Amino acid sequence: MLVNGRSLVTDLISDVNYQQRCSGIIYYLREDGWKDCYGLLKANILFLFESKNNMDSCPYLIIIEDCIIDLLDDNQTGKQFSFSIKHKTTGREFILAADTLCNLQRWVSDLTVCPLDYINTIKQSFDEQYLQRESSKGKIDEEK
Repeated sequence: MLVNGRSLVTDLISDVNYQQRCSGIIYYLREDGWKDCYGLLKANILFLFESKNNMDSCPYLIIIEDCIIDLLDDNQTGKQFSFSIKHKTTGREFILAADTLCNLQRWVSDLTVCPLDYINTIKQSFDEQYLQRESSKGKIDEEK
């Protein structure tokens, strides 16, 4: 299936059904060193943009599902306030860092709970659809 990545990211970011949980400067460790990005956490997806002013292209998109969020040793990463997102099934690890201790706490906290919040939102949506369907089904039965 072919997907227009830019359109998909734009649609996901502008979707009002999911609130923005966290955003701000975040650093991403690549093979060539640390890259500063603008991070945006919405539902269970972490978007990493070039900057807050350039949200047209999204070079990195991390789905926060079935993963472990860990604090890392600054001496090993070379950057203060570093943490990792490691996917259990694939073993893929993303090493990130916040710009302050307060932001580190906020990112780690929000990344830890966002999969559960996303599941609850989906469940609530299914429940509402089910009740709507049952309600309309009841009205049809009454008309007969």
